[in-house]
Amino acid sequence: MTDIRPRRSALLVPATATALAAARSEPVDALILDLADSLPPADREAGRALVVSGLSEGGFSAAEVVVRVNGLDTPWGEDDLAAVAQAGPDAVLVPRVEEPEDLAGLGSRLRRLHAPERVRIWACLDTPLGILSAEAVASAVRDVDARLACLVVDAGALAREGRLPPGAPEAGPLLAWLAT
Repeated sequence: MTDIRPRRSALLVPATATALAAARSEPVDALILDLADSLPPADREAGRALVVSGLSEGGFSAAEVVVRVNGLDTPWGEDDLAAVAQAGPDAVLVPRVEEPEDLAGLGSRLRRLHAPERVRIWACLDTPLGILSAEAVASAVRDVDARLACLVVDAGALAREGRLPPGAPEAGPLLAWLAT
């Protein structure tokens, strides 16, 4: 079983040299190095290299360092996983998890890429279907791969997917989904 640890604060950081340097000393529980939405496609290869070199240098003050990859069904997903395997962060954050099958075989893929066994999986539920499937994802994946450490809700992505109006007050419109 994965150790239970508090994750009160998480900072999402684009995988750029400036952002990674600034994030090293941030007093957060989790630092999420983003290879996906915060980088234009033309910069993703350079972002991968920065993450690998940055993690090999170390010096991050966060309790956990996580790499957010592009969707595993995108042109960048497999290269992102290879970078994660090489870099050996504490976890990999997988976006758009909507059903247990979205994570099926991910532990095997990480082993095939020679990722350290300590690299955990964070499953991001960032669509309405993902939220509705949270219990199934947590239950099924727990049986399949012990690497699953937590489920993450990306409220911004969830609001976009749910076509909520931009600037909706606080989390009000999301509360029904978040309470499921």
